[in-house]
Amino acid sequence: MAATLSVFGKDGAVKDAVVVLKNPKLEGDKLTGALSGRNAETPSANAALKGDEISFEVTREFNGNKMTSTYKGKLSGDSIKGKIESTRDGQAQSRDWDAKREAAKPKEDAKPKDGAAK
Repeated sequence: MAATLSVFGKDGAVKDAVVVLKNPKLEGDKLTGALSGRNAETPSANAALKGDEISFEVTREFNGNKMTSTYKGKLSGDSIKGKIESTRDGQAQSRDWDAKREAAKPKEDAKPKDGAAK
């Protein structure tokens, strides 16, 4: 599943990224998979889906420093809205985020081989 993930900064700026949840599996309320985006694939940890509430952690490393972000959100149709909690330089941070499912792209083999429309 591909989605556009938007993170809203304190200054009002919006950072968008396309992320892909790879190989998602749901067993009970435990969700497993990996997020692919921003030129990296990151396994999700402590992921859960309970009713319409989703939560997961993502740990990234930048310049030798690891940072874990906890995402919590509420599903509604093809979108999720929620909060990201993290700690940076000893300071707790909270930001709003949302994700919207991207429309499925047509498969290449669905096109006529001779280029003619059917």
